[in-house]
Amino acid sequence: MDRLSSLAIRLSLVWLLLGAAVGGLMLTDRAAPGTWRLWAAPTHGHVLFVGWFLQFAIGVAYWLLPRRRSATRPLGYQERPGLVAIAALNLGLLLRVVAEPVERSGHATDWTLVILAGSAVLQLTAATTFVAQLWPRLGDRDHLRRRPNHRRQSDWLRNGHWRRVSLRRLSRRPAAPGERRGRGRCPRPSGGGPPR
Repeated sequence: MDRLSSLAIRLSLVWLLLGAAVGGLMLTDRAAPGTWRLWAAPTHGHVLFVGWFLQFAIGVAYWLLPRRRSATRPLGYQERPGLVAIAALNLGLLLRVVAEPVERSGHATDWTLVILAGSAVLQLTAATTFVAQLWPRLGDRDHLRRRPNHRRQSDWLRNGHWRRVSLRRLSRRPAAPGERRGRGRCPRPSGGGPPR
């Protein structure tokens, strides 16, 4: 697994634990009374959706979507902008987790507004980077697989290999009781086998 995918998935699991812990606290309203549950609910949802679900999906997408590798891009994408985008997404989410409950609890200041605006800019930058890097990898199959040295199925059929395979399959006979065969090889017929 690539470093970017591994980092994104590990961070998403950290956000999952944090979201589950806050969600568990929100369920114990008798043990921890107060109105904090009301102003923590949107942040809790954002932690689970963006921090866990979206980041997990992005990590898997970087890992599994088809790549066009080259000498300048051995991973099929530019790793540094992707890592910066992961950092921006997590920093933006962390800023929101800190500032949004303070804003919703009635203690809003100019600083909380600045922090929330910075959070939005960081997350938008991360999303734009993810789309810019993953969009070119969503081409049709022929477009992504076309390489100058790629051996096509028509070449395989043209060189006669299909005839040898067909003759081998036709020359098989059922095994006699007690007869031992080789490891997956079919015996040559007594009249001579297909040309090699």
